[in-house]
Amino acid sequence: MQHTRLAAQAAVEGELKRAREESTAALAEVSGHASALFVLACIALEAGDYRDAQDVIARLEAMAPGHLELRILERLLANQRRAAPAGWGQAFLEAWTELGRPDLQESALLPEFIPSALDEPALESAWNSAPSSRERLTLALLFPNPSETHARWVLQHVPEIDDSSLLVAA
Repeated sequence: MQHTRLAAQAAVEGELKRAREESTAALAEVSGHASALFVLACIALEAGDYRDAQDVIARLEAMAPGHLELRILERLLANQRRAAPAGWGQAFLEAWTELGRPDLQESALLPEFIPSALDEPALESAWNSAPSSRERLTLALLFPNPSETHARWVLQHVPEIDDSSLLVAA
């Protein structure tokens, strides 16, 4: 569904208002659109609106019970409610790891992959605003043609890598 893809892309780009509008439009077309609800839950978590996130997760659970993606959302919500939230990226990594690092490539709830969301300008924007060196490293490894600046940064931070998968990628 076009609205859900646009909502996901807007969320990736940090345009939460537009993402919410597109998700709402998708739900207006199909009231129980699971991917649109998934995006709305992510938007609520990103915005720190935990009550809304909990409500959307409950709606999603009623529609698509038992999906692993729901467990991740529930753990994200629980992790974000801690006294000192770790941030969206760290909370996701913790939730994903707690659930055994499942492969989400064939998810029934996640919107379709949007190739344009990982274009060079979007990656560069994310790189510039990355809150931690781990997130910056992950982004640097996503560049199809890394610049010399990105490559040098990765080389300087190789000693800090504690994840074997990231080390191999680097």
